[in-house]
Amino acid sequence: MKIEMEQIINWIKNETAKTAFCLSVNTDRQPGLYDTKFGGVPYWPEEMEYPKAPDSAPLALLAQLNMKDFSGNPLFSPEGILQFFIALDDLYGVDFDTPDFQSGFRVVWHPSVKDGITAERVLSRGIITSLNSWDKKGIYSPINGEYAVDVKKSIISMGPLDYRYEDCVYQAAEALGITLPENFDIYDILSEEQFNQESEKTAGHWVNGYPYFTQNDPRECQEKLRYYDTLLFQMDSDFGQEQGYEIIWGDSGVAGFFINSEDLKKQDFTKILYNWDCC
Repeated sequence: MKIEMEQIINWIKNETAKTAFCLSVNTDRQPGLYDTKFGGVPYWPEEMEYPKAPDSAPLALLAQLNMKDFSGNPLFSPEGILQFFIALDDLYGVDFDTPDFQSGFRVVWHPSVKDGITAERVLSRGIITSLNSWDKKGIYSPINGEYAVDVKKSIISMGPLDYRYEDCVYQAAEALGITLPENFDIYDILSEEQFNQESEKTAGHWVNGYPYFTQNDPRECQEKLRYYDTLLFQMDSDFGQEQGYEIIWGDSGVAGFFINSEDLKKQDFTKILYNWDCC
């Protein structure tokens, strides 16, 4: 079965391969207000109402993506800024019962960007940021600071932590003429080395990749969440002790924002699934 599983893994790699963007923290430069970055002060026009949590507390910028850094993917606009905001509470704004209800989090799309906005003017609205949240009691942020981000276009394929991987195994076996064991379990077929290797490739910070989880894919148990078939953005725990940066979700967890592929084509970000888990 070992040789056959290698064939199946290669088939899945080829059939699910797609363009995505791998993100990495760069501490050699300071991000500007309009830049792609993690945390800090968001770009925000004065006439727009700032996003707030149900308790009226302002949400904090988790990540900001300037579309000029993401060329080469037809699903993304060549211009505009996409932002991810979360509440700075003990659950980072997630509602595990209704993870697709934008209450403690918000995804905001700016199709056009205005010049002349300054960080000082944004901060004058009394918003909270990740720049000093770790120093305040009762305020929780997965990010300790504001970090510039490098963007690298990559090709990635689905990993076994995605709930759809098992279906891909069936499809691959049928296409390759391979007979699978009755009532097979993915954990029984893939060796520990294969499982870890295929899973780890989806770890890290990604835009439009495939998800990584430390627990389970929430879409597996809740059929209604399968509407969200595309990973829009993933932020992993990340430690750069020598570089002086730290991102941590609970106990070294990972967060993901998911969208429906057709909604993404229409640049409709009103329906988003937000989830994070940790070990």
